[in-house]
Amino acid sequence: MRRLLLILSLLILPQMLYAQLYAIRDSVSNGYNFWLYLPDSYGKAPIVEEDTTALAAEPKRGLTLVDRVRASHPIAAHILHTYRPSVDDISHEAQAFSAGEQCIKRQSSGKLPIVLFLHGRSLCGTNLNSVRRYGSIDALSWGRQINAVIIAPQNRGDGWRPQRLKSVVDWVCERYEVDTNRLYVLGMSMGGYGTLDFAGTYPDHVAAAMALCGGSTLKDYTGLSRVPLWIVHGTADTAVPVTASRQVVEAINKVDTLNQTIYTELKGVNHSRLARLFYTDMTYEWLFSHSLIDAERVVNRSYVIDTEVLNNAYKGVRRNSGKFKVVDKNPSVVNTPSGRVHIVKSGDTLSEIAQQYGTTVTKLCELNGISRTSTLQLKQKIKLP
Repeated sequence: MRRLLLILSLLILPQMLYAQLYAIRDSVSNGYNFWLYLPDSYGKAPIVEEDTTALAAEPKRGLTLVDRVRASHPIAAHILHTYRPSVDDISHEAQAFSAGEQCIKRQSSGKLPIVLFLHGRSLCGTNLNSVRRYGSIDALSWGRQINAVIIAPQNRGDGWRPQRLKSVVDWVCERYEVDTNRLYVLGMSMGGYGTLDFAGTYPDHVAAAMALCGGSTLKDYTGLSRVPLWIVHGTADTAVPVTASRQVVEAINKVDTLNQTIYTELKGVNHSRLARLFYTDMTYEWLFSHSLIDAERVVNRSYVIDTEVLNNAYKGVRRNSGKFKVVDKNPSVVNTPSGRVHIVKSGDTLSEIAQQYGTTVTKLCELNGISRTSTLQLKQKIKLP
C-alpha cells in the first residue's frame, strides 16, 4: 500500500504543481504589472478529434443528436449547457451539434483561451497582491476550475488604457502557446469601463466580453457593436449609476446592425454584489462559447443572469480550497541579512511604498537616510521596518 501511494504521489504531484500563478513586474513596455495564471492543462498534448461527421450520419437508436454530441467528445459536453432548457428539442439539435463540433475544433489544437480580468478602483495601487482579493484569480483560490490562461493586470489608479492592455496581451501571446482566436475580457466597475473600451478599440481581437456595473469613454461605438457582449448593472448601484450602462447600450443601438449586445438590469442589486459573477461557471461557459473563427460571430443568448445566479455563485466551491504555486519572477521585496528591502520599480513613490507595506513615509526616510523630496532610482533598495 505504501509503495502504491508513493507511485501515485509521483504521478500526481507534477500535475498539481503545474498550475502556477506568476507575478510579472516591469517586463512589458508601456504595459501594466500583472498576474499570469497557467492551469495544469497548459502545454499538454492536443486532444484527438473524433469524426463527428460520421457520427451525425449514422444515428444510434435511443440517442438524440444532442446525446451523441455529448458522447462524441468530453470537451463538447460543456457547450450543450448553451442550449438549455430545450436541449432535446428537435429544432435545437442541429444547432447543438454544430456548436459541439466547433468546440472540438477549438480545443483540438491543445492551445488554451485567454481571459483578461480587469479590476475596479478599490484594487488600484502598486501592491500586486491586491488583485487577488476578488475576481478571476480569487475564483481559482475558491476551487473554481477555469481552463484558460488568465491575465490579471493592476492599474495604479489612472483608469485602464486599451493600448497598454494590448501591450500586456501581446507580451503573453508572444511567449506562451495560447489561442489568440479566443481572447475574452471581463471586468467590474472601473474594470467594466476598461472592458468596454478595450473591446471597442480591438473588436477583431476580442471573441467576447462581459462588463459589470461599468460604462465607457469611447467616442465611436461601431467597433463595440461587432463584439458578442454582455453588460450587467444593478439598479441599486450607488458607486457607478445604472445610467452609465444605459448610455452605452443606447450608443451601441444607434450603430448596431448585428444585435450582438445583451443588457441585463438587475432590480435592487447593488454595486459589489455583481462581483459574484466572477465565481460562477456560467460566466466562463458563456465567454468560451464564442470564438473569432465562428462562421458568424453571433452572441449567445441562451444563458440568463438573475438574482438566483448571484445567490448560487459560490455553490460547489470553498474559500482557500484551490491550490496553485505562486511564483514572483521579479519580486518587489526581498530578504537580506539586514532585513527586508523594497526594490524600486518604475513609477514607485515613497507614499506608495509606505502604503504597500503598512508604514509611513517618515519611517521610511528615517530608515534609509533620505528626505521626502529624494528622487528614487530604479532598482534602489529601500529598507523596510
